[in-house]
Amino acid sequence: MASTSSEKISGGPKKKSEKKIASKEEYRLLSNIMGVMNNLRKQGILCDVILVVQGKHILAHRVVLAAASHFFNLMFTSSMMEATNHEVELGGAEPEIIELLVEFVYTARISVNSNNVQSLLNAANQYQIEPVKKMCVDFLKEQVDPTNCLGEAPASSAVLCGYYHVYFSPISRFYICLSCVCVFQDYSWTDIRCPFEKRRDAASVFWDNVVYILGGSQLFPIKRMDCYNVVKDSWYSKLGPPNPRDSLAACASKGKIYTSGGSEVGSSALNLFECYDTRSETWQTKPNMLMPRCSHGSVEASGLIYVCGGSLGNNVSGRVLNDCEVYDPNTEEWRALCGMREARKNHGLVVVNSRIYAVGGQNTLGGLDSVEYYEMGSNEWKMASPMPWRGVTVKCAAVGSVIYVLAGFQGVGRLGHIMEYYTETDKWVVSSKVRAFPVTSCLICLVDTCGANEEDMNSASSSSSSSSLADGRM
Repeated sequence: MASTSSEKISGGPKKKSEKKIASKEEYRLLSNIMGVMNNLRKQGILCDVILVVQGKHILAHRVVLAAASHFFNLMFTSSMMEATNHEVELGGAEPEIIELLVEFVYTARISVNSNNVQSLLNAANQYQIEPVKKMCVDFLKEQVDPTNCLGEAPASSAVLCGYYHVYFSPISRFYICLSCVCVFQDYSWTDIRCPFEKRRDAASVFWDNVVYILGGSQLFPIKRMDCYNVVKDSWYSKLGPPNPRDSLAACASKGKIYTSGGSEVGSSALNLFECYDTRSETWQTKPNMLMPRCSHGSVEASGLIYVCGGSLGNNVSGRVLNDCEVYDPNTEEWRALCGMREARKNHGLVVVNSRIYAVGGQNTLGGLDSVEYYEMGSNEWKMASPMPWRGVTVKCAAVGSVIYVLAGFQGVGRLGHIMEYYTETDKWVVSSKVRAFPVTSCLICLVDTCGANEEDMNSASSSSSSSSLADGRM
């Protein structure tokens, strides 16, 4: 027994030692392999992609870039045109910075200093090279002190920009995603319980610190309009559109909420157009649209209401439209616009600068990955880079020049990751840090509380209970 025990005792450390040796050997082997790959890259041997940055050509191997970066992984393994192109143009970064990142991918070594940290952080964030991003953040943390914090402020401009809140409402719950419009972006989800019954195929709008949820149905159309005050964290209800229906669209302009189209449960599309005044809390019926439609998109731009796409039937069947029209609240007249290049319904529609982007959706053949934008000045639609995947139901919101997209994907049956589309570079990035939801559709609207009264924000927690009671009696 003693000898057996001693063998076990002596055998234990031996096995641990063997594991350590094996680990070191694996590390040496991997280092040698990557060293050989880097030498091949420098000699231009077996390279299958050229990164073009401001005219400079940087040779690399697709498999190495894809292994180190989720951005390149999606680019080279999806249906994007860069997956087959020998040359891939990268925007928004300096050639020297991209060279440093490529060198890091092959060697795991990089020099971060005060001269390049800002550019490295921006590029590592855009191309999703997490180790470099972490090194840059750690470097900035070490450099900040009371004597230089003002100089470092642009690198952490969250303090200056405040926060934008993106609210998602998938049927029975109300989800909120916090994202900061600055270099440091952090996604987190907080569940907000909605006290009212479930509804599907509804619309949502944000105005003056309140999210309005309109239309939708649960067996029958819901007449009530549910409201969530983001400052007071309270729910209450108001009278909904005069004609209850689902699959409608809504947008807000100058204190008024405009609802368009939709369909009664199982019926054909409607051309109804209504307006809710948030100040007087009254509804008005406005001139009908030129064409009935449901499951379409609606946005406000320069004081005008734009309506695009949708279906002539209901949300399940009927001809899918590419027709677009615009409404002028001053003259109360509708005018037809140039049609989209591709007919689509259940698509995302969002305004960035002077362009209206139509994202994904579906036609009679199924889900779409195509993206197009409308130039308001020239009255024409142009194609943009497609989404990494086909989206059957797409909702999106814009923060600056970036469009955030949440989509239900064909064949998956639930919402996937948040996708980010950079309009200035025509590039897509997929966030891998956001969990999926077991639903195929949702609502989304952009909420900006930067302009909220500071006193209201500070007293929100203490007054939320009394506000909820007061609002509940309305």
